[in-house]
Amino acid sequence: MNRILIVEDEAPLARLLALELAHEGYEVEIAADGVTALQMSLVGQWDLILTDIMIPHLPGVQVLKEIRKNLFTPVIFLSAKNTESDVMEGFDVGADDYLAKPFKTGELLSRIKASLRRGEQQKKLRDLSFKDSLTGLMNRRGFDETAKLIFSVNLQLQRTLALMIIDVDNFKNYNDSYGHPAGDTILQTTAERMAAAVSGRKAILCRFEGEQFIALLSDCTVAEAQETAGKICASVESLALKSGEGASHPVVTVSVGLAASIPSVADQVQDFLTRADKALRAAKAAGKNRVVTAEEGE
Repeated sequence: MNRILIVEDEAPLARLLALELAHEGYEVEIAADGVTALQMSLVGQWDLILTDIMIPHLPGVQVLKEIRKNLFTPVIFLSAKNTESDVMEGFDVGADDYLAKPFKTGELLSRIKASLRRGEQQKKLRDLSFKDSLTGLMNRRGFDETAKLIFSVNLQLQRTLALMIIDVDNFKNYNDSYGHPAGDTILQTTAERMAAAVSGRKAILCRFEGEQFIALLSDCTVAEAQETAGKICASVESLALKSGEGASHPVVTVSVGLAASIPSVADQVQDFLTRADKALRAAKAAGKNRVVTAEEGE
């Protein structure tokens, strides 16, 4: 089922659009302002965004400019601004289509289908460079591109961000004991358990390198992030998969280093990574299979 984000501050129109699209079999959510739309566009897996241009807090054109720094989700502008210069500006900033209000529902549905077809082809190409082929999660390149924008949005909103580095304990022992195919299965299973643990939260997941993963959670408290990290640890341990020879635990486990705070500058990704890595090393030193949270300002 294709997921569509509607960005519209006129509530009756937004509800009407949502009902029409739901009737056509689409999964739909609504954002009533530009800042909310930008945040939702980053943490949700959207197949298409329909947005007005004149929306509160952050105009639709600016929302699209920010989105296009890192994402290529198809975007259709729906606007009462319909002069030639308005339409040209929309396409110049990266819109895939532009439909003037008032519009006919049939025409909108046709344009949505066309944009979704083009978007699917583009997505297949992007996945080759932004997705980890083993786990299906975002890869390091995808994380680097996306994290900067997420940090910028949460800085503007002054909301807490939580970055976790999740490391499979004694992974070399496991590979040496059971072989690399078995190790690959452990990595895939860990990715699945991570996805289940963050379900319902605003989060992106990444296979960072080797046996290390990253979870970046937006708009959550430190306590909520710690709870989520604990769920990841417990979920992997509950698999009861026999660990490799010489491992510190009888079953496969993970350790988590967590850094959580409100961003103070727009580009603080490396700071969070450094703090989380320090916390991860502390978790390893304390015996592994645990969560350690970095102190703010470390």
